[in-house]
Amino acid sequence: KDIPDPTAREQLVQQVLSSNRILELYHDDGESSKYFTTIEVRNEETRIIRIANKINDQVYYNDIYNLKSDIEGLANVSEEQKQALRHILLSTSGVRVLRGRAGTGKSYVLIKAHKLATNRGQKVIGLAPTHKAVSELRSKGYTEVYTVKGFLYNRKKIFMQDSLIVVDEAGMVGTKAYAELFRVVRNNNCQLILAGDEKQLASIERGGMFEMLSNIFGSHVLVNIRRQSKNWSREAAMEFAESNILSGITLLRQNNCVRFDNTLQDSMSKLIYNWSLSKFKPHEKLVITVRNKDVDILNSSIRSLLKANGTLKGTEYERSIDGRKKSYMAGDRIVFQKSYKDLQIQNSEFATLTSVSKNKFIAKTDTGKEVSFDPSEIQFKHGYASTVYKVQGASIKDVYVLHNGVSNISSSYVAMTRYIET
Repeated sequence: KDIPDPTAREQLVQQVLSSNRILELYHDDGESSKYFTTIEVRNEETRIIRIANKINDQVYYNDIYNLKSDIEGLANVSEEQKQALRHILLSTSGVRVLRGRAGTGKSYVLIKAHKLATNRGQKVIGLAPTHKAVSELRSKGYTEVYTVKGFLYNRKKIFMQDSLIVVDEAGMVGTKAYAELFRVVRNNNCQLILAGDEKQLASIERGGMFEMLSNIFGSHVLVNIRRQSKNWSREAAMEFAESNILSGITLLRQNNCVRFDNTLQDSMSKLIYNWSLSKFKPHEKLVITVRNKDVDILNSSIRSLLKANGTLKGTEYERSIDGRKKSYMAGDRIVFQKSYKDLQIQNSEFATLTSVSKNKFIAKTDTGKEVSFDPSEIQFKHGYASTVYKVQGASIKDVYVLHNGVSNISSSYVAMTRYIET
């Protein structure tokens, strides 16, 4: 509700802040932080920390001697990454935290950790907050992997006693999910690895626990960026990571990677034109933006261009969802909008249509799996563009980012660090 009168607005603020449920937060030196919380939120976070401390204080005897030898013998692993593996695999504490900026190889370390621990008889369960991050873990070798929400919902059906539970993109996990996750971990005598970056996108729900847990239990930090190889692009990624957006944009502009336009329409048109000139195949490139309505416009515009230049050919089939009609042809990029166990498809998984008919579409996912389905029974949409939230944790060969005035520091950082240099 908008309250234009400043006096009335200030009275309302003071009325809220005077509530006995509101607590003012202070810095360690006693100065006011100018932030507030509620008693309920503070109590919930206190309970989480209490349970986390109990998990952390329990001693876990892993196969430390052999794991240490295994880590030393790894090929194609840097000393920095070996140090990270020692931190998360050789510790006898119950909670281990791995932090690293975008592109520093957190997921690569987690893949190696999975292989090493599994080879030494440890049951490893992978978790991530988004389906995209789950797919990334599964495609790299995690055999048992769930979304955090799915894991907690199905926890009674999952055997996890004495397991090593690895949470990737842990900064995106909400506070309530952390509370439930720690209870499950403690009840099943599990060890927990949390990996993430507090500077990237946070949970849609109330969050911030990852940074707090990192401060309490300490963490190993990966610093060297590996996703980008050129000095200037690594420097730009670090500028975005440290919230120096102007410096990052300046580096991109100096290397002809950014343009400014007077209108959103002009920016979209030029971005789509540059996308069309790219040497990469459609499944190797992606347009990223913040708002779903911009995603829809970009998808429609890119598809119209592909039809006009003859890239999309053949029979076209129309599909009506919520009163909106969308057309599809063989060669179209799509993204699934729900998970389907029978198809082994995850929400937010991208694919390319290879065949279309009235009652049967066939698609090849980006992981190489072929699936056939009735288009009237499956939720999907065009997949040339995506919101930034869906692609955190992804590495993409060719990325186009549309900034439209609604991006924040976290979304800009994530979007501008998705691309891989080839």
